[in-house]
Amino acid sequence: MNNGKEKLSVDKFLEALDNYIASEGIRTCAVNPEAEKAMNLTIKEMRSLNHQQCYEYAYVLYQYCNYCQSIFNKHNAKLKWADHHIGKMIAKMSDRFSDKYLKWEQKVHTIAQLDSFAEKLVEVKISAEGKVTWLSDKVKDMRKQSDVLFEMAKSKRFNK
Repeated sequence: MNNGKEKLSVDKFLEALDNYIASEGIRTCAVNPEAEKAMNLTIKEMRSLNHQQCYEYAYVLYQYCNYCQSIFNKHNAKLKWADHHIGKMIAKMSDRFSDKYLKWEQKVHTIAQLDSFAEKLVEVKISAEGKVTWLSDKVKDMRKQSDVLFEMAKSKRFNK
């Protein structure tokens, strides 16, 4: 069963989001190659940094966190978009469920079997959920690393 919903596209949705962000003048930073070095500093390297270098590495990591956060936000938007459309499809097809107390997950899998667009939505949702989970933890970890470098910079500055 195909409800003609292929005209709804996650790519078009993301393009509209990107156009909105650009129209508001919001810019994202590019990936700075120094971010990888900052993330992989050894204890020995950290001890050898002066306070200015600590501030610089902290700033580079914050920049990279902002970049990763923008990627996270894009995947989170995909996830919410897919959830919204899955919910609408379940509501429209609710008369097909013989058991009104059927679990939500079962309803999702049932409509995915009945409608190819719903199946695509479920695939988008699963992919986005994984990426959101992974990026969420990664951004938190990098922010913590940046905070450590920032605090280290303050300590080195005042303990000369």
